Amino acid sequence: MIAAALALLIQEEAVLLKYGGDRGVSQPMAAELTLDLELKGTDNALNFIRSVSPFFSFSKIKYKADGERRIDRVDRRTELRTLRTQYAQARVEGVYDDEKFGFDFDLKAPPADMKDDKLKGLLWVIVMNGHPQTLSPAGVLKAVDLTQDAFGEALMHLSWPTVRLSDKPVKEGESWDTKWRGDRKDKQNGSQFDFVQKAKLEKLADSRAEVSLELAAIASVGKDATGKQETKVEGKAKVVLDLKTGQPASWEGSGTVRAVLKGTDPTTGEDTELQVTFSVATKQGAKE
Repeated sequence: MIAAALALLIQEEAVLLKYGGDRGVSQPMAAELTLDLELKGTDNALNFIRSVSPFFSFSKIKYKADGERRIDRVDRRTELRTLRTQYAQARVEGVYDDEKFGFDFDLKAPPADMKDDKLKGLLWVIVMNGHPQTLSPAGVLKAVDLTQDAFGEALMHLSWPTVRLSDKPVKEGESWDTKWRGDRKDKQNGSQFDFVQKAKLEKLADSRAEVSLELAAIASVGKDATGKQETKVEGKAKVVLDLKTGQPASWEGSGTVRAVLKGTDPTTGEDTELQVTFSVATKQGAKE
């Protein structure tokens, strides 16, 4: 009876949610991520987009990994935390340039042939680089890598779902919306994403908050843009926040980034269209 009463009391209380944690705090993590990429367009358009980055030659990347999520630094003035999710081992599979691949990575034993095997070296960077990010108490997530573009930023939010938290206490069952413009720009046309996140506190129990979220975004094209771009982001996720540590205990989500790029083929002078679709499924939680 007492336990049931306490549970009911917690549910009725309004709680101010925020991310936190002390420097050096680490948590063993297990992760799974699948990224699918689909390209549709003329041969010239496909060759062009693949020349922009070798990343566009992938049609699938899938990995299962384990390691730790660690707080490397805490800015005492802003409470901004620098995070690193460092995988110790990972199994990576997928398709690159229509060829299947599979590698087993161990952080303590990097592949000796990474310089010669460009695919292996690229995957090592994608999976095993530690994923350095900064996170504010309100849930503003940013990559430390300043070369990240708008597509990379959108994929980060789908792959690492993070709730933009309400600045007011919330009760179980309450919802809130957050809007913001992305920090990164498309390297071809200068566009940025305008994000909208709808969040709901689904459950409060055992010092944990379960929050569901829906993420949407459209690209806002810059003044110097060339051609026309229609890009949308859609995603859903569930995030469990540990109220004692201020750290995410787990998350699970999925989403897509769809872009339609229109322009003129410089070779033929004809109008051209390229469709790019990224699909992401992600799951991460404490390693038992």
